[in-house]
Amino acid sequence: MNAIAEISLVLFVTMAINGLKLHELLNLALPLMIILAGQTILMVVFAWAMFFIFGKTYDAVMLCAGGIGFSMGSTANGLANMQAIAEKYGSSPRAWLIISLVGAFLIDLINALLVTWMGAW
Repeated sequence: MNAIAEISLVLFVTMAINGLKLHELLNLALPLMIILAGQTILMVVFAWAMFFIFGKTYDAVMLCAGGIGFSMGSTANGLANMQAIAEKYGSSPRAWLIISLVGAFLIDLINALLVTWMGAW
């Protein structure tokens, strides 16, 4: 399973980066940097609050790492963050289950339905 997860993550990142046309995004560099700075500040505040709300345990750390990755990109980023921490300090099955279910199933499914609905609207 780990080998399949590693290969899938590498393929996802490679395909995402290769599909970018950076010369077309040059005019958006400054607005994107401002948005990224704001998003980073809000995520740090949210992760700090999540850590205390979830009880200052190792599960809370893993949930925060997954939440940071998820909010800064996608479910794959959150899972990669959690995997990096788990390789050094050990796994947290509860956090893996929550981030996987919420990120991959609930939010991605709802986003797909919402974007389809808004596109047809």
